[in-house]
Amino acid sequence: MRHQLLWAALASLLIVFNVQAAGGADCPKVSDIKASPETDPNSYDDFTYTAESGGVRWVGSTSGTSDTYLEEKYKLVLDEENSTDRICSYKGEKNKVNNVKSIPYLRLTSKK
Repeated sequence: MRHQLLWAALASLLIVFNVQAAGGADCPKVSDIKASPETDPNSYDDFTYTAESGGVRWVGSTSGTSDTYLEEKYKLVLDEENSTDRICSYKGEKNKVNNVKSIPYLRLTSKK
């Protein structure tokens, strides 16, 4: 009985720790993400992204697109939050313009 109580207490602590860690990424809302055209001629990126959330600065980039994916037509939403590596992934709806298909995807990483 004593061991069962000890294991239950340990499991409770682990659950509490994991809940706190899962909330640690604190991904920015799509509306808080700002895009700017890449200006470095040696870069393969088309846009760079920045956002602030929970006192953390987030950055990312995309290439191979003439849109930022922040446009309403892409309906970008948070797809995955990885609190361990401090990564936020966003995805949007597939879109076809001028016979060109796009699958919006944006990944932000935190800069401490």
